[in-house]
Amino acid sequence: MEEKVIMEDKKQKSVIKQIFLFTFQISLAVAIIVWMISKNKEQIIAAFENFHFIWLVPGLIFYATHIFVGAWRWRMLLNVQNIKITFFDSLSLTMQGFFFSLVLPGGALGGDVVKAAFLIKKTPKGNKLIGSFTILVDRIIGMSSLFALAAITTIFSYEALANLKGFSIFFVYLLIAGCIGGLGAAIVLFFHDKLNVIPGFKALLAFGDKISKNAVSRLINAIDSYRTAWKTILLAFLVSIVFVHTMIASVIFCIAGGLDANKASPTTYILATSIANAAECVPATQSGIGTRDYVLQTILCSGGIEKAKAITIALIYTAIILSFNLCGGLFFAFSKLTVSENKKLKDESIKE
Repeated sequence: MEEKVIMEDKKQKSVIKQIFLFTFQISLAVAIIVWMISKNKEQIIAAFENFHFIWLVPGLIFYATHIFVGAWRWRMLLNVQNIKITFFDSLSLTMQGFFFSLVLPGGALGGDVVKAAFLIKKTPKGNKLIGSFTILVDRIIGMSSLFALAAITTIFSYEALANLKGFSIFFVYLLIAGCIGGLGAAIVLFFHDKLNVIPGFKALLAFGDKISKNAVSRLINAIDSYRTAWKTILLAFLVSIVFVHTMIASVIFCIAGGLDANKASPTTYILATSIANAAECVPATQSGIGTRDYVLQTILCSGGIEKAKAITIALIYTAIILSFNLCGGLFFAFSKLTVSENKKLKDESIKE
């Protein structure tokens, strides 16, 4: 009885902690956006009033394309493990993951957990753990391709980076260093068997396991399950760069076009979106809202775009993300409705 009370107490404290963290992340996100707007309020209003909304059409198409390709990439990884789901199911689960990453504590991680829970219901017995691994591998490929693109683009964006000032220099370069470090970590995961010959490497992995509660081993096991499918992994990596992350940069280019602010170089748009999306890995705000906006407008400004318009670009981009993520709630509602309808039909057939 006493153990039960202790467990309930721990559970209650965990829930309170999650609620507090969630509230803090949302409050910080709102505070950052309000701070950005307050210093340039009149110019931002003018930018919105003069925005050519026709540019949103290609922008929305580009953003939708990156989601469709992401769903296709995950389905391809599922097929390697002989887990067959339709493209609509992969798209639906992807959209639901986006939705719950917005409304649940933990951001993208929270969305992945919910995504895994829904996937378990759709995978055969014995494949449930492997199915969850595909979400991990999909996440690793997506992040490693983002980090690689950010690292490569940094080399060709020295002029824009040279214009950074004050705190922005430290923050942006810290994120770039994080991207390079993340890319290095991905290389370790994919090629750990080749690196075992390095003295102390196994001890380093063991230490990583200890401080991460065996997360390193889980990631390595997930990658190892695709050891014989390296061509698929390479294809997914390249597709992520071209049709996922570059598509997002194209969205920013279209928004800038609607503001008559296409003054930055192509590499600046790619660098800005890559580093801004990498900022989502910092769990300071919910789903990176606020921090992503700050980084995006900072790099766009350093690339030659007027500050008020750069902030407006960031705000419109966030509005697009929120709109699509909230649409994921419709996929969730539809999936629940479908389950309910199927159960009703099954009950009626049994009665007959």
